[in-house]
Amino acid sequence: MYRVEVLHYLNPHLIWVEVLDPSDATDQKMFELVGLYGLLPLERTLDIELNWIPAVTKILKDIFKDSTEVWFSLSYIDRSTSIFDDNIHKYGELLIKHKGSELIKLSKFLIKKNLAYFDVKDFHQKLSFGNLNTKLSYIKTKEVVREIEKCYPKNNPKLKSEKQNTFIKQTSVFQSFQEFESSLTVNYVGGHNNEMLSEILEQKAWDFELCKEIDEESVGCGSRRKSYNEENAFKQRQAAHCSQSSNNYERIFDDIRNFLATNSKVKCNTENEVSEQDCNQSASNAFINKKTLNQSKQRSKSELDKKEDIQNASNTSTNIEETLKTEDEATCSSATNKTLPSGYKDIKVSSDKKISQTSDEENADDVSDNSSLKEDETSQKSSNVCKPSNSTNTKQVAFGPPELDSRSNSTTDNEEEKPEEIPTEEVLVKYNVNPFKNMETDVPAFVDNLVSPVLMVHYKINRHVQPIQNLRDVCFNEHIHEVLKYMSIKSPMIIQTMSWPVILRGFSLFMISPPNTGKTMGYLPAVCRLVSGSIIDGSGPIAIIVCATANLVENVEKNAKMFLGLEHRIFAYYPGVDDSHVETFVNSCDLLIATPCYLSKLFQMPHFTVDLRRLSIFVMDDCERLFSIYEDEIETFQIKIEETLSRRKEKESKVQYILASPVWCNNMDSLALKVPRTVICIGAFQECVRYSKADVSVCFTKNNTFNCLIDFLQKIDRSKKTVIVIDDDINIYFVKCWVKINNNRKQMIYTAHKNMTVQDLQNLSDSWSQCPKGPNELGPILICCDQSLAHMGITDAHNLVHFSLPRLYSMFCKRFSVLNDNYPSIFKDNNDVVKIKIFVNKSNGEQLPKIINFIKKFTAVPYVLDGVCKNILKENDVIRAKNLVPLCDSFLMLGECPEFFYCNLRHTIIKDYDMPLKWLPTEGLIIFKLLKYNSPTSYFGRLVYSYSSGKFVKYQRNYSELICKMRMHYDQGVNRKLLGYPKVGDICAVRTEVFIYKRCQVVKILSEYETGNPNEVLIKLIDYELYGVTRDINLYHLPEVFKAIETYVAPIKLINIKPKYNDTTFSDLAKNHIQNIVYNENERVYLKGHIALTIGNCIFVDTLEVCVKNSDEVIHNIRYELLMKHHAVLKNFLPGLKKKCIASGLPVRREIECDRHII
Repeated sequence: MYRVEVLHYLNPHLIWVEVLDPSDATDQKMFELVGLYGLLPLERTLDIELNWIPAVTKILKDIFKDSTEVWFSLSYIDRSTSIFDDNIHKYGELLIKHKGSELIKLSKFLIKKNLAYFDVKDFHQKLSFGNLNTKLSYIKTKEVVREIEKCYPKNNPKLKSEKQNTFIKQTSVFQSFQEFESSLTVNYVGGHNNEMLSEILEQKAWDFELCKEIDEESVGCGSRRKSYNEENAFKQRQAAHCSQSSNNYERIFDDIRNFLATNSKVKCNTENEVSEQDCNQSASNAFINKKTLNQSKQRSKSELDKKEDIQNASNTSTNIEETLKTEDEATCSSATNKTLPSGYKDIKVSSDKKISQTSDEENADDVSDNSSLKEDETSQKSSNVCKPSNSTNTKQVAFGPPELDSRSNSTTDNEEEKPEEIPTEEVLVKYNVNPFKNMETDVPAFVDNLVSPVLMVHYKINRHVQPIQNLRDVCFNEHIHEVLKYMSIKSPMIIQTMSWPVILRGFSLFMISPPNTGKTMGYLPAVCRLVSGSIIDGSGPIAIIVCATANLVENVEKNAKMFLGLEHRIFAYYPGVDDSHVETFVNSCDLLIATPCYLSKLFQMPHFTVDLRRLSIFVMDDCERLFSIYEDEIETFQIKIEETLSRRKEKESKVQYILASPVWCNNMDSLALKVPRTVICIGAFQECVRYSKADVSVCFTKNNTFNCLIDFLQKIDRSKKTVIVIDDDINIYFVKCWVKINNNRKQMIYTAHKNMTVQDLQNLSDSWSQCPKGPNELGPILICCDQSLAHMGITDAHNLVHFSLPRLYSMFCKRFSVLNDNYPSIFKDNNDVVKIKIFVNKSNGEQLPKIINFIKKFTAVPYVLDGVCKNILKENDVIRAKNLVPLCDSFLMLGECPEFFYCNLRHTIIKDYDMPLKWLPTEGLIIFKLLKYNSPTSYFGRLVYSYSSGKFVKYQRNYSELICKMRMHYDQGVNRKLLGYPKVGDICAVRTEVFIYKRCQVVKILSEYETGNPNEVLIKLIDYELYGVTRDINLYHLPEVFKAIETYVAPIKLINIKPKYNDTTFSDLAKNHIQNIVYNENERVYLKGHIALTIGNCIFVDTLEVCVKNSDEVIHNIRYELLMKHHAVLKNFLPGLKKKCIASGLPVRREIECDRHII
């Protein structure tokens, strides 16, 4: 412990001090960076970052300001970061004394103020991973240097100069970097090449950091010369060593004993015949390591005691020579302790234990082997601390009187005795179903519960794969890593952390995850890596990817070409692809991507056979649609693959199956059992219920929910854990009291509500996990709300009760994660079935239809709920219509939306919002000028002519006139008045270009100011059918005279057309084909169509032709072009849509056949 003076501080870990009484008089270092050892900030929020709150800095300022003495006691030295050249950051305890008071410990003071907590293990974990935020940026370092320079004494120039020189000497690396920066800035004083300048400084900053902690005096290439003082000191010690008499054995023995008591870590050479060169070398080593010895003396008391115990235990069984260790060995053993992983710091060394686990011999990458290897290496490192070195062969020599010889002989005899064998203990490693719980983490437990992903992973084989968390850990080639970087993919998504390593190991994978969670990218880079690394000769595809839609085929083809480059051939086969060269491309490609019908078409060609001899990977993307619509085609593919495998000479070469789906399908069970080396990875918690065939029961209740709950608790196994989830805190206490009174079993009941702190929830989670398990034990019951359940991270329950349904569907799905560890696997005979009880009532809100749709997939529900769900869906559509949400295009063009429960658009025709506009024609023929092309069946245009019932109408061209009038109006600054606070539905003006103003309508409020007023809004350009985002300050008041001007624009849709083979998307081939027809190089063409129906501002036509203006000449028939290659006729669609309009109260007129050929 030595006295210091505090110069500057940022937090309890970053305190710069000046040493007032250095322990070593020759030590010229007067400035140090210190911090409080084992102290961590007490987080009061759920923020993941580990930062000290501003209140801590204020307390440090107050306590240092009035202090009279400050003492520092060293506990630990870190050499990772510092502003000084030695790169030393000392951690210990600061003892502060105020006037008239005793010394107080700063760490205890902060803990008493509830601003920090003491945990040595967490401290070392965060320090080793760099989570203490002690590394300063260059700008912050400059600020610290300026603050320290302010502390120089101004009244004493000599002392000021001395301290200034010392500080500059200690920060020479930083000073050199500043000089380098200034010289570089002078060269680029013109202000050019700022990016290049920043790049150079960023690269050189690391080079200067590497210069720290270098204390050698270079006198040539790879040599070091001793200073004059070192040589003199060495000669003095050598003379003193040689002057000792070898005849006085008593005195020599006392000297050795005293030396061992004080410096037990230093190993001396005890031979009589010591050469002069060896003597000089040992003395020189002892002198050179003097500084290291002084630093080692300042270790914490706990570490010294622990090491002394180890050394004492070792000294009892070793001779004098083995006890006398060199200082270098002591330093090396200390460094070995520091380099141990944080997870092993508190683990006792047990090298005799063996970890065993049954495994499949076919695969080489086993996580259990890796964990065993890590433990063996750690045990070996730990044991090296206390084991003597056996590499030196020294001759035993007797010192002193005869008594010493007998002691040495007895020690030698004991050394030759074999130690008693300890029976080995086999420990079975149990892997958690959630692979992320098998990994060590350095974040606090409550943060880990909140942010740690949850996956359910079941293996068909006894091989377990650890998830990867960084892209650099994935065994992709350099090209794929570059492509991922180009795609701005910096880290894997949750499902990809398991899918990539599983696929690269050759396992078959069933990947279940919600939409838009990275399933396609979860297999595509890994499949491309296997294809690029394949060494199988021959023809035919190595991998086949089957996609449910043509649009998905195109996306997969585009990304696969990026991953594979030009060295490998890819062929995509879907509607619109030219069939003339298919036979040549299929058997010459490495990767084949196709829709189910077109792949089946390849297999059924009479004069052509797809060569499957090289096939090793078979992928099915979007299995929900594949198994529901293309079930026959999927069976055909499996038969073809089985036939191919039966003809192969090498029976061990199997086909790796990869399935990606948002839901678990019934067909997957049998396929997973057939496929070799299967891994099932489910990230959609609700789909675990369908996968495991869980016991689910639904109860529609009104007033007897409490009684039904008690009946369920009485029927379940009392030894299992039960979780009851409630959407509101108010009912938690009522449920707890009701269960306590009416439940005959005296089970432990826990409650978790919103008002509990993070620490309370963590303590509750620990108590839950430590509850005794067994058939004769009583399992606990947890009653909680959704918010508390997310913080606890429970995954080991057997029973789940949805006492009331949540407001959001995502919360409902999250609840099923509490059963994650106990879902039975289809690969094992497990009779332990989880049980789920769902209570439903009419007041469950807008998410009830989606929840009921999910429940219907595996159990029956009361018929009363169907009517309730229909009313809720209609009410939701009315609310969307008020917010100007348009009708869904899939609903209007196909009659149904394939993503009905995930679509945010309307699916109900409402009279008050979908009544046709007065100026829109409802029958006859129309000619319009195309303004925007959306898809082969969706257009936006300005009407030119219409003809109906012998009446010919020509529409005025008001748009150009409107633009000119608005420009003249807003050119005057007086007229540019802001709209104010925008509301949904407001019609206003927005400036899109310089001096160009257009009409728009506010569709949605995207963000607000702190005061609650709208900031960013989503707008729709009325005359262009375009959407955009702008701020409230860009919206101007629009006079009523401009609002009343009609420009006669409307969306036009071609109906009774659908994609081929039950597809729901339009491929780029179809879009580009029609786009080349409807767009002319000089101007947009005119289109003619027959009106079938009008809804709102949208006109539906059943024929569409490209024509010449003011002429009956038809250039192209778009309907015919689509039916030829890409699309098919959608029968009975128009009558069904008209019925929906009649049911909603919209007028529907009869079709007039004679109007079709008038214009």
